[in-house]
Amino acid sequence: MHVDFEKSDFADFATDVCIIGGGVAGITMARRLLKAGRTVTLLESGGLDYEADSADLNAGENVGEPYYELHHSRLRFFGGTTAIWGGA
Repeated sequence: MHVDFEKSDFADFATDVCIIGGGVAGITMARRLLKAGRTVTLLESGGLDYEADSADLNAGENVGEPYYELHHSRLRFFGGTTAIWGGA
């Protein structure tokens, strides 16, 4: 079930486990926990597709090794950055 908490009036929402991040790791963990009989909330900061408002949260400065611009190398929606991996 997909619930948009921004558009819902849920005062209380309880599950056995809450996973933060709907990327490949979060989805994999949620599937395994569901298979084991647990109830799971998979919390993602974006929606089901690209949203500019969510993408703006990726702004930042990389002070480590040279890398892509942060707002171009991270995605906030269901599936996460796997959407731009291109099979790599």
